[in-house]
Amino acid sequence: MDAAGDASLANISQCTQQHVSNIARSFGKLLVHSGALTAVLCSSIQQKITEAQAQTLSSMAWSVARLVAKDRRSLASTSEASLARMHTFGPQETANTSWGSAMLVVADVALCRGLADAAMSAMPSFLVLHLSNTLWAFAAMATQRPQLVEAAGSAAVTKISAFGSQSLSATVWSCAKLQHSSETLLEAAASEALGKIEAFAAQNLANTSRGPATLRVKADPLMMAAASRATTLKEAIPKEPSSAAWASTKLAYEGAAFFDLVASVAMTKISQCDAQSLSNLVWAFGTVVLQPGPLVPATSQAALAKLHTFDPQELANTVWALAKLLLVDRLLCDAIAVAAMSGVAGFASQNPTNSAWAPASLGLRSKPPMEAASEAALRSCGRLIPQEAANLAWCCAKIGLAGERFLAATGSQAVAIVSELVIFGCRTQDSSNSVWACATLLYDSARLAEAISTHSVQKLHLFLNQELSNTAWAASKLQRAGRSLRASLASEVQSRLASLDAQALSNLSDSVPDMSEQLLARLEPFLVNFVQGMPRTLAEWSGAGFLQVLHQTGVDNFGIAGTNRLLMKLGISSPGADFVDRALRRVEQTLEEGDARQDDAKFESMELNINPGLRTCSHIASAEELGGSWQLLRLYSGSGSAALAPLPMKM
Repeated sequence: MDAAGDASLANISQCTQQHVSNIARSFGKLLVHSGALTAVLCSSIQQKITEAQAQTLSSMAWSVARLVAKDRRSLASTSEASLARMHTFGPQETANTSWGSAMLVVADVALCRGLADAAMSAMPSFLVLHLSNTLWAFAAMATQRPQLVEAAGSAAVTKISAFGSQSLSATVWSCAKLQHSSETLLEAAASEALGKIEAFAAQNLANTSRGPATLRVKADPLMMAAASRATTLKEAIPKEPSSAAWASTKLAYEGAAFFDLVASVAMTKISQCDAQSLSNLVWAFGTVVLQPGPLVPATSQAALAKLHTFDPQELANTVWALAKLLLVDRLLCDAIAVAAMSGVAGFASQNPTNSAWAPASLGLRSKPPMEAASEAALRSCGRLIPQEAANLAWCCAKIGLAGERFLAATGSQAVAIVSELVIFGCRTQDSSNSVWACATLLYDSARLAEAISTHSVQKLHLFLNQELSNTAWAASKLQRAGRSLRASLASEVQSRLASLDAQALSNLSDSVPDMSEQLLARLEPFLVNFVQGMPRTLAEWSGAGFLQVLHQTGVDNFGIAGTNRLLMKLGISSPGADFVDRALRRVEQTLEEGDARQDDAKFESMELNINPGLRTCSHIASAEELGGSWQLLRLYSGSGSAALAPLPMKM
């Protein structure tokens, strides 16, 4: 080919346009790159471009696209000449020129319009390759031509048995890209792909899976067949494993063996992945909640190095997924927070809520990005869907961000959410989380209380146990909650008493006073097992025994009444009045110094002197721990007014 190229250069003056076109096509077909030859061939065609025939023009467009020869002047003159001769274009010329324009990203609206019209005219004569290449070209150029796509899709269905792996995957990918949700075409393509799955390369598998996933068309047999061919991903380019994982997740395929293989392959390509691939990859594992081992920290490191290339959705999806996989990477979270703050204006409503939820769920408190997210939410508060409003309220409550403007807006949204729960059947979790957030932040609104009392009563039977206990706890904190709600809560709790777990029993024993003794009686076995399972020696503390006890118990706290009983079982009696006085003075002094949770994400250590009867040495406590100590000391005081907040529902 090098020798042929040299000979062609030496004799170019003797070549006709047909010769030039054939030489270019040969080098393009074999992907033999010769910059000097390609330039001379293009120049030769340009000299007599007005005389070029349709076949020559389309062949040159296809060839230079294969060789990625982007000469703007040459492309412009070829486009102009092609448009002038478009009436002479047949199926081959139309498909080749369309494909070449897409490959070279030729943004020529007039040419695209002319090619679409030519394709419609020649459609009855289109072969398989013409159909798939034309569809792919318009999809790649993101050019919406509904009539053309509909006609090409219908023609493809009639010829689907002749489609090979490349044509099938390109057609399905194009439908997804153009949002052409033709179930007839997708089902025909999926059925044909099942019979030819053994011939599918990694790219074919990824593209074929992505189509139904993007258009939300169930294709379980196809996904299972694609998963069986997952070993081909070892030869894939970096974006294909993440694309396959993304598609499988969107279609609710959760085969562990498939995801294990994806994780293994992705680890070998992680440094080559771009922002979209990294985001899709970790999003897939976070959604199916499968731990991919070392892939999580590796993805975190790779994302940190390329964070400047992430768009808002990729930022939000990445931090959300890492949080779902319980990766506490403070460096990455801080970097994402900075990136999110700088681009918060461009975020869709879901982006700031996901970006805020992730650090909050991991217990990382960072005021600036939360304030930016809440401000962004305020600007679009009316456009937030219930889940987004509930998530953002939950985040602010989780980290103690109590801005008055945001609380008022959140309260209004909470009223709307509780109302929509009845009218539109919204998720009970959104209602529960919104009410929990307002109660945690001590936002007691008459409108909110009325909405809870009016609407929640009608839907309590639909609440999960945790949602029920969270709502009961919130109602006990919001003093304006009506008697009818409290009575309904007590009735609902009574009806499902036997099904309540330890956490629900702990929360409800403080929140439903009329049933406190019954609830504590059912909590008693959990307390006994917890105390009996506590280690007695240092060696036992380092073992796995107590960890198992914690998992079996399944609570984050036992509430006021439950903790009092627990302390009594541990031989810790109620504190004396002098201890209570000293503790309250120390707490008041700390509160006067400011709220560390709202001022900084990094907590300064402070020395909290504890009565020697309780602990034998001074304890260096973080602000977060001090918050817990404050509630514990209030508990010791017997005031009963500082119930530990129940664990909110996870998003």
